[in-house]
Amino acid sequence: MQDRYIRVTGTGSLTIKPDQTIIDITIRDTEEKHEDAVRRSAELTNVVKDALGEAGFGKEDVKTTSFSIQPRYESYNDDGVWKKRFIGYEYSHAMKIVFDMDKERLGKVFEVLGSCEASPEFNVSYSLKDQERAKKYLIEKAVLDATEKAKILASASDVKLVQISNIDYSFGVINFSVCSLEKPRGGAFGKSAGFDVDIEPDDIRVEDNVTIVWKIE
Repeated sequence: MQDRYIRVTGTGSLTIKPDQTIIDITIRDTEEKHEDAVRRSAELTNVVKDALGEAGFGKEDVKTTSFSIQPRYESYNDDGVWKKRFIGYEYSHAMKIVFDMDKERLGKVFEVLGSCEASPEFNVSYSLKDQERAKKYLIEKAVLDATEKAKILASASDVKLVQISNIDYSFGVINFSVCSLEKPRGGAFGKSAGFDVDIEPDDIRVEDNVTIVWKIE
């Protein structure tokens, strides 16, 4: 007699308040010469780090997430023919700082970045510090959910769960963050702009799935 199986997917879900603030900061502009782009990028990076120092961050707290210098062109119409011309080298330096939830400190960061000479772009998101614990919880909940579903299906079908034949789980990336706001380049933030920093981030809502195959009889 051929073995029979039942395949069930369980879902684990979690809703939790974030406990960590992440601010992504980017400086970008264009210079005519490559060496000027390198120099200006370094200068403005130091300006940003010095500004963040006023909010209690050391230079080692400001982490680079990406850096590039690329030639930049613009399109123009030359008697009905569209052409491109070189306008310089665009530099882009993306950085981030991470700290525990603290509205007062967040307000200070807005203040120093909003009035910073470098005029950086920045956006704020919130995350979870102990993500590994949350991932384990999701897997446990997903397995329990799959087991309960299998029991219901087995009972309704008048069969018996014998043993687990296979567990299928994909270790994908789970996004433990929620985004609140961003400051575009040239915009205004900080106390000087009258910005209300009393921000209450949304809860983080995540889920994960586990598929289990049982042998039945």
